[in-house]
Amino acid sequence: MHYYSIRSKLIPVLVLSITLVAISIFHSGSRSGIVIFLIIFHLYVFIHRKPILAFCTRYKIVSLASASFMFLLFIFMPSFLSKSTVQEMKNNTNILFQNFTHGEYPLRFHLWSDLCNQIQAHTFWGLGYNSYQAVNPIYQSQEVFSMRQVGLEAAHSDYTPLINHGHNDLLEFFSEFGWFGFVLSVLPMTLILLKGILFSQSYFARSILLGSLCYLAYSVIDFPQRTPACLLTMLGVSALALKYSEVSTRTSLS
Repeated sequence: MHYYSIRSKLIPVLVLSITLVAISIFHSGSRSGIVIFLIIFHLYVFIHRKPILAFCTRYKIVSLASASFMFLLFIFMPSFLSKSTVQEMKNNTNILFQNFTHGEYPLRFHLWSDLCNQIQAHTFWGLGYNSYQAVNPIYQSQEVFSMRQVGLEAAHSDYTPLINHGHNDLLEFFSEFGWFGFVLSVLPMTLILLKGILFSQSYFARSILLGSLCYLAYSVIDFPQRTPACLLTMLGVSALALKYSEVSTRTSLS
């Protein structure tokens, strides 16, 4: 990162994109998404700390305005959110804290354990597409059942405490399609992304593919692939990045 890149006209677009992503993550109510966003943001600042500090020293007014903007953005972020989203995040965080104080694991840890039991019972072929909600009660542990029963106390009518997703897309995919489906889809996709990240001569393509790999890594702790828009966007962007890498490599060799 140099001064000419910092003064690029793309910087306002980048700042706007990051702002929109931050707001959307907070609005979604995903606590893990917020934590990962903050970690990636701080890692980026740490990696490029020297040019960023040099820029802030040279342009004090701009850096002060940018810092003030980011500070106000995160301070007033809850005002962009619906009250239900904020309340849900607050309740989930309080429950998580109470579980930790009593030496209990978070709910998703137990969900992952149940998923492993499902996979162990049907390892090769899996249980079929979108079968998690129907099959999970068979393998549901007592810990998960007890936690889900808590919701019945505030319910207006009786209902069966089912769980839609296991908060781990990779394990859930393995449970539905087995080792056969995993080898035919997820494994090749991961290897293709790794090949592009390691051997592509285009820094731009490598950055895009690294983002796609981070998306797959995020699937280990949540279920982003269950949103078709997110999954199709990742696949489309990855395909374009691979094609761009191939074209740029041919151009450099010719």
